[in-house]
Amino acid sequence: MSDWVETTLGEIAELSKDSWKVGDEQLPYIALEHIEERRLRLNGVGSSDEVISNKYRFNEKTFLFGKLRPYFRKLIKPTFSGICSTDIWVVKPKGNNDLDYLFYLFANQEFVDLSYTSSSGTRMPRADWNFMADFYWKIPASPYEQKAIAGVLSSLDDKIDLLHRQNKTLESLAQTLFRQWFIEEACDDWEEVNLSQLADITIGITPPRKEFHWFSKDNSDIKWISIKDLGDHGAYVLDTSEYLTS
Repeated sequence: MSDWVETTLGEIAELSKDSWKVGDEQLPYIALEHIEERRLRLNGVGSSDEVISNKYRFNEKTFLFGKLRPYFRKLIKPTFSGICSTDIWVVKPKGNNDLDYLFYLFANQEFVDLSYTSSSGTRMPRADWNFMADFYWKIPASPYEQKAIAGVLSSLDDKIDLLHRQNKTLESLAQTLFRQWFIEEACDDWEEVNLSQLADITIGITPPRKEFHWFSKDNSDIKWISIKDLGDHGAYVLDTSEYLTS
């Protein structure tokens, strides 16, 4: 590994504010709703015909970071030129710094958390570029090493994306089989019963969090599961975003 240097974000990256005005040429349009949360992927693309106010231009030499409610971690590295919402930063590298490396720096959870901590506004928090630009980060001095690191991360992202698509295929197959076995091919002699005859549904009252003895007998930290931890389809818990501590 080459030497790593400590530098401010403003020394290695900058915002592009190339404006597109209503009436200019037609272009693809990316709003925050087009970027998936935490997945670094698009779920769709709009058209400039749909917008009624000025926007920012982007291209393949930039990437996009959603500054509104930055804790959603909405980032995308586009492969085409277009326009985006003004609630999205259009970021480009300075000097010889690698675009892909900077993209993953911004995608780092530490960066996302810091951008939220520095955000202004309570109901609609927005990341503050001036604050972030003055913050120091350690990065590889060599752009070749930056590119190599980004290449590994990009390869892992591609594999993760493939697994997500495989999961969707399996979920679709499971839904098809469920419908076939329990609805379409249901036998006439099957008995119709209420769910309560098959299982007991129990609901309790969550004790106050300050009464930690309810949750842990040895005073160790406990993972706290909430709805947002249940994954995209509420099927399983990968990790929790919150812990209870004594």
